[in-house]
Amino acid sequence: MTEEQKNLPVLQSFRSPDGTQGACKRLIFRRYKKRAISGDTSKGLSALQRWILRQAFKNRDAIHPYGAITNRDILRDYYGFPQEPGTENARNGALVFSVRRIGFRRYRAASVAASRSLNRLADRKLGRRESNFGLVLNQRGARIARMSMSRRRSA
Repeated sequence: MTEEQKNLPVLQSFRSPDGTQGACKRLIFRRYKKRAISGDTSKGLSALQRWILRQAFKNRDAIHPYGAITNRDILRDYYGFPQEPGTENARNGALVFSVRRIGFRRYRAASVAASRSLNRLADRKLGRRESNFGLVLNQRGARIARMSMSRRRSA
């Protein structure tokens, strides 16, 4: 969308008081704010997202020098779901929790929350999302995680 298109008036139809659709139209102006991604991008992060950043930063290794975290780690460590015995080395993406013991609704809600949090962190360019794995932090994500950890210790 070009700058001219962003500020053009747009006709929007809505229901009139007598209930007919599209009989009335009104003009609205789109106003887009440019979001600057500078400074402290940890503002606006949820508690789960901050926890994910800190845990991923703690999981640094030779393959992921800035840190990484899997969906399984979030469900096990943040939500406290018990992992089935013998599934510690299961492939990524494998079901390692007993949905029956946890409860279907609780498991699905936690899975969706974890997945959306990882996607939102990737949208903020704090890491890259890998399918059937989780989130791999980049340099920027590691810096924000480090700042978050030092702020937490001093508080």
